[in-house]
Amino acid sequence: MHNRIDLGKFIEDQSNERYKSFIVLANILTFTEDIKEKIIDSVEGNHLDLIQIFKSNRELSKNIDVFDVDNLKSLLNQSDNNSEIIFVTGLDMIWNIWTDFEKNRFVKMIEKDTISSPFSNKLYCFFMIKDQYISQIELLNTYGKSRVVPIDKFIIRGTI
Repeated sequence: MHNRIDLGKFIEDQSNERYKSFIVLANILTFTEDIKEKIIDSVEGNHLDLIQIFKSNRELSKNIDVFDVDNLKSLLNQSDNNSEIIFVTGLDMIWNIWTDFEKNRFVKMIEKDTISSPFSNKLYCFFMIKDQYISQIELLNTYGKSRVVPIDKFIIRGTI
């Protein structure tokens, strides 16, 4: 396959960007737990599983229908730890109930990296199932490389 991207190099490059966050896309058949674990294990970072967070918090689960981008930012910041790389999974659960307006707010949050305080050292990688809306997003870094990357474009090596 042409134009494969070394995951370690991509994360290293993104870590030096002003707007660090990016999205990894997969289809439902290729987005297995094994693949997610392999990617997460290949990089020294933290995994934040939104499905597990919702499952373990009854109040949050009861209010999923009004959970918006501001709530997501809050949750990400509350869950923050000392890791500079945060892998976020389970966003599809929320994505599928959001309106286009809320989806656009999420994209703007990624585009301008407004999750944490300005110029934060945090890099958020959001794993998502590919859909029509997210597939049309164009977010580029200063190298002109897309910040919305299909999972099959990555070459995954040992721990970074």
